[in-house]
Amino acid sequence: MIEQTTATAKTVKPTQPQSSSQEDSSIMKKIRIICGRGNNAEVKQKKDGTLTVMEVKKNIV
Repeated sequence: MIEQTTATAKTVKPTQPQSSSQEDSSIMKKIRIICGRGNNAEVKQKKDGTLTVMEVKKNIV
């Protein structure tokens, strides 16, 4: 006996996670530390929806 199965693929966008005020204050603290050093900070969202703070240092050449 031959069984036939069909698979359906569904693309689901990750929903934006609910950020708590503790996470928000942690992100702002990181941004203030980076800016205090005289550099720029970028906030990016990862594929899983979490936010990441990156330090950007620009040099004049």
